Amino acid sequence: MDIQQKLSQIPKSPGVYFFRDGRGEIIYIGKAKVLKNRVRSYFNSPKGKDPKTLVMVKNIADLEWLVMRSEVEALLTEANLIKEHKPRYNVFLKDDKTFPYIRITNEPYPRVEIIRQKNLTKDDHNYFGPYTDAGYLREILRVIHKIFPLRTCTYHIDDHTIQAGKIKICLDYHIKRCDGPCEGLVTEKEYGDMINQIKGFLKGQNGGIKEYLQTQMSVASTEQKYEDAARYRDQLNVVTQFTRKQKKASQDFKDRDVVAVSAENSYGVGVVMRIRNGHIMGREKFNLKVHDPDSHATNLSQFMLQYYSSTIDVPEEVLVE
Repeated sequence: MDIQQKLSQIPKSPGVYFFRDGRGEIIYIGKAKVLKNRVRSYFNSPKGKDPKTLVMVKNIADLEWLVMRSEVEALLTEANLIKEHKPRYNVFLKDDKTFPYIRITNEPYPRVEIIRQKNLTKDDHNYFGPYTDAGYLREILRVIHKIFPLRTCTYHIDDHTIQAGKIKICLDYHIKRCDGPCEGLVTEKEYGDMINQIKGFLKGQNGGIKEYLQTQMSVASTEQKYEDAARYRDQLNVVTQFTRKQKKASQDFKDRDVVAVSAENSYGVGVVMRIRNGHIMGREKFNLKVHDPDSHATNLSQFMLQYYSSTIDVPEEVLVE
């Protein structure tokens, strides 16, 4: 069946369409609210079409489509298929780098660690990122370890290992950088409360940490534990200094991303500014390979699809420029 015959059979339904070249390779994947209208538009008059689209159309030897129940389902399917096939006429992240995330593990006594991963999938751990600015990521981890006595070992610690005495406290405990969960010197609830403080810190919610440290400092001072009070004071200063470096972006304290894409010739740049609790938490920049630099809406939507399908840190609001 030739292309003209197939064009006459395309349904007026939402779905995903594929263009193949003479070798049978998928060269473009798109989605449509009405498949028939969208696919046929490529084969109408060339007037108004950019040169790269005309070249792509000349290379189309076959076409296929998948009917979806809704436009949203088509959108998600398109994103997954583009990641799988990487058609040369679609927009996709040009560099194949993996970006670092902060992961808080799902354990009785969680670890806070840096991992590098290309596409995150939902699991029982908590993730924050990605961070393309390695310097900013190191600063965040430095501040966290300065404030919180987190364990840095990789042991799995639970009631069984504590009761069995399998793990002993290390130097970090003696220099007050760890509370010694390996020997049960801190309860799971106390350690969990600290982890919740860290999660809030990573979301830009620094008010709770300041209040907590101020309370602990006052209690230690009242109990004449002046060394502990001084330590809480120093930690409070660290949080205050770090907060001052975070520019305030909004007064409503919403979690939102600001996304922008710019393209010229075959290359482009996608930028995501992450705002959490009203503070700018990071700016991430990604190199793109684009098919049509003048099709801003298409480039923006495909970049957003790929970005948000590879991260689980999705805010309640996304602003586009």
